[in-house]
Amino acid sequence: MKNFYKSARISIIVLFIILLLVVGIVIYWVFSKESAPEVTPPAGEVKSITLTLVPVAATSDSLITPSVSCLPDCNGKTVFIKEYSTVPCAGNQISSCVISGSDCTGFVFAAPSQSGVHGYVACIDRNGNNNFNDGGESSKPASLVVISQ
Repeated sequence: MKNFYKSARISIIVLFIILLLVVGIVIYWVFSKESAPEVTPPAGEVKSITLTLVPVAATSDSLITPSVSCLPDCNGKTVFIKEYSTVPCAGNQISSCVISGSDCTGFVFAAPSQSGVHGYVACIDRNGNNNFNDGGESSKPASLVVISQ
C-alpha cells in the first residue's frame, strides 16, 4: 500500500510539472504572435502605459483588480482595460478608470470561467483623435492565469 501512495504522489508531481510546461507554452504562443507595428513617438518623448493585474493567477470567477500607470500627458484621461486581441485595443472592454496624476485602479472584474492564460491591455486616447493607434496609447499585454478548481 505504501508503494501505491508513493507512486500516486510522484504521478501528481509529474502532472503538475506537465501542467506548468503547458501553461508556459501557451503564454509564449499567445504573446509571441505578430501584432500591428507600434507607432514611434517623436524623438526625446517617451510615452508609456503599463497594466498590472492582481492577482496574476486565480481560479475562475475570482476578483481581479487592474492598475494602470501612464506617463506623460495622461492626467484626467480615461483608460480602458480590454481583452487582448491581435489587433491592439480591439478586444472586449472589461474595466476602466480615470488617471489621477500618473495612475489609477480600475473596476474589479471576475476572472474568466475558462482555465488557461488570458491577456489584457490598457488603452488610452492620449491625443483625442478617437482611436488607440498612436505610440504609447496601448500597454503590453498583462497575463492572467486561470486555474481550474
